[in-house]
Amino acid sequence: MTTSKEELKSANEELQSMNEESQSTNEELETSKEELQSINEELTIVNSELQTKIDQLSRINDDMTNLFNSTEIATIFVDNDLNVRRFTEEATKLIKLIESDVGRSLRDIVSRINYSDLVDIFIK
Repeated sequence: MTTSKEELKSANEELQSMNEESQSTNEELETSKEELQSINEELTIVNSELQTKIDQLSRINDDMTNLFNSTEIATIFVDNDLNVRRFTEEATKLIKLIESDVGRSLRDIVSRINYSDLVDIFIK
């Protein structure tokens, strides 16, 4: 009987130890959950700010496109490598441009202009 009391006492101590470990793990998980909620809130705020910026840039881009097209001046915007960035509708009357030409080199685009050195003037 003494052995079984000792075994029960030992088993009880093990259960209490496991319970304490479980409580400790639960507290750690609760802390992690709170940290994740805080990070999620911060990300939500940053995402909202970024969406606002994207909306502003979209409006500005639309305004720029409308402005350039309303001038009725043929304009092609290129980067330093002469890749087409954007163009006005009037430019399509002089050079065969379509939306998929954005990003392509100006050298690869067929022109209706009879000027063989057209691209070369940009390099000088």
